[in-house]
Amino acid sequence: MGHESDRNLAPDPAKDYFPMCIVWAPIPVLSWMIPFVGHLGMVTSDGVIHDFGGHYFINKHRTRTAFGRVTKYAPVDPKSIRNLWGCDDAVAAWDDAVLKASNVYERMEHNLIMNNCHAHVATALERVNFN
Repeated sequence: MGHESDRNLAPDPAKDYFPMCIVWAPIPVLSWMIPFVGHLGMVTSDGVIHDFGGHYFINKHRTRTAFGRVTKYAPVDPKSIRNLWGCDDAVAAWDDAVLKASNVYERMEHNLIMNNCHAHVATALERVNFN
């Protein structure tokens, strides 16, 4: 594993590249009627988006969520990760948390109210004790 300072974690929206970010995409029709409602995902340090897209389905894609292109993003600051879980650095801990959350949610049924994309992202954030 490399050190955090060795990695380029800068998002590049022009290339649909959002390493180590939480990302948001509109849900067609629903977001048009209620603009603050949308779909969340999270991105590993190498730029792969993971999002809970439905029953037993984790979408894994470099540029799109299960509902399309990312329209909003929030970088995850490695300094905000307080639990490394035995990983070499905060970036590796983030990647591990994203993968573990995805492994859990790919075995679950989707529910719009409670067991959804937001819970999937929250699981990873809780794992790294995000500040």
